[in-house]
Amino acid sequence: MTRAKRISIWTIALVGLMTVTNAAQAKDYSFEYKGIYYQIFGQYASVVYGVKVVPEKKAPPYYSAGKKPKGSVTISGDFIAQGRRYIVAEIGDNAFSGCDGITRVTIPAGIKKIGDRAFQHCKGLQTVTVHWKTPLDVPNNVFDGVNTANVMLEVPKGKEEAYKAHPVWGKFKFEGSTPPPPPPAPPTILVTSVTLDQMALNLNNVATYKLNATVLPNNATNPALTWTSSDNSIATVDATGLVTVRSKGSAVITASTTDGSAISVSCTAQIHSVVANEAIEAPRIYATDGALRLTLSSSAMVLIYNVSGAMVKTLALPVGDHVQPLPAGVYVVRTGETVAKILVK
Repeated sequence: MTRAKRISIWTIALVGLMTVTNAAQAKDYSFEYKGIYYQIFGQYASVVYGVKVVPEKKAPPYYSAGKKPKGSVTISGDFIAQGRRYIVAEIGDNAFSGCDGITRVTIPAGIKKIGDRAFQHCKGLQTVTVHWKTPLDVPNNVFDGVNTANVMLEVPKGKEEAYKAHPVWGKFKFEGSTPPPPPPAPPTILVTSVTLDQMALNLNNVATYKLNATVLPNNATNPALTWTSSDNSIATVDATGLVTVRSKGSAVITASTTDGSAISVSCTAQIHSVVANEAIEAPRIYATDGALRLTLSSSAMVLIYNVSGAMVKTLALPVGDHVQPLPAGVYVVRTGETVAKILVK
């Protein structure tokens, strides 16, 4: 075999390996949410999508080790994730095939289709709860490998006879009925816009500045914002948008939504000068006429010790002048960072 032929064969093999590897890495679903896999099949609005439940993989085995849904599985009619609303309209082919750890399934009325073998070999299934007022027509093989005669079917009140007459649902056992489903929760209204009353600040000799945010729409379900500063050594901001100046420089103050709409708006604060700190007068501590005398410029905790280091008194004192009688002796008095030794006669 010539060298050129060997190189050609190796090249073909390498391309084939890369193709197989890339195919293996591709996902057979759009995203996973709370242990269930979904495929997007349509878009109804800018942030509203139609999805169906699918298995992790299109071909057997349909799930990797440890990825199978188990226990009680409730399929949501719709949900919000990553700033988008997803409406669940379908349970796809083989969606839960082989998930023998599932014990209970709840299916909302919004599901309009269930695909082939959707619950095939779900041998641990004990209860199925459905909310269609009229039984949904499903393929005969939806529950292949499941002894549905031992699985209880819970249906809306007063609809038992209709389900018993159905060729698939009628094979389940019926022990009572489910109460009507609770009314749907009010729809989540996402924030669509956030604006600040100032997009840039130039601060001179200002200690604080209040930024005000306007959140729209007014009836947004969760209008709360988080406030952050790009440099807390220059300026900090609290949960209300109050900016506190720390030093000269520039910092970007950002307000961000917390409802999943992923909207944020920023204001650049230029700090040109800082308000000087006021000098705080140190407390006066001395003794006269058989008593300790204190003059405090701010409220403080005063600790009095004897020369042996034993605590004599602890005083919580407000601003002002104070007199504390003490037995004759030598004492050490501490308040804040100030320590004084006094002699009481």
